[in-house]
Amino acid sequence: MKLEEYLAMRANLVFFGDEDQKGSVKYNIKWYSKRHPWYRVAYRVSGLLLLIMAFVLPLWVTSGESGLALLSGFGTFVVSLSTFYSFKQAWSGYYLAQYNLEVLMDLYEEKIQRATLMAADGEAKAVELAVNATEDVMKSSAEVINAETKGYFASIKLPSFLSGIKSK
Repeated sequence: MKLEEYLAMRANLVFFGDEDQKGSVKYNIKWYSKRHPWYRVAYRVSGLLLLIMAFVLPLWVTSGESGLALLSGFGTFVVSLSTFYSFKQAWSGYYLAQYNLEVLMDLYEEKIQRATLMAADGEAKAVELAVNATEDVMKSSAEVINAETKGYFASIKLPSFLSGIKSK
């Protein structure tokens, strides 16, 4: 098999599809790049709201004003929302997954370029390098996505009042 034939065959794999083809590495990079900024903003905003409430709540309690229940309820809601959706874990995990996938693809492209240069000296060695590079990038990409997904779901916690409910 010639290197050009192998590279043409690999183009038919879902993994190497365009960014609109679900399951392709380009699709996953685009998915992560769209989501991590929103989760970062949500993490920052929820943290800022908690800081503001930590300052305002004691002032409100000591001033004797009404509306304390509303402020406390809002604080509980923000904490629960931030904890349940794990904004920090999500945005950092999404960003790192995107970055790792991009690095893996750069390394893969370098190996394919090297294989192309080697093809003139020995087609079999070049094809072997390309096949190994393809297997490595596909396995490593799956590991990156699996690690991010496991980390995200491990960080999601149910609100504390639900943790005491036992299933029958």
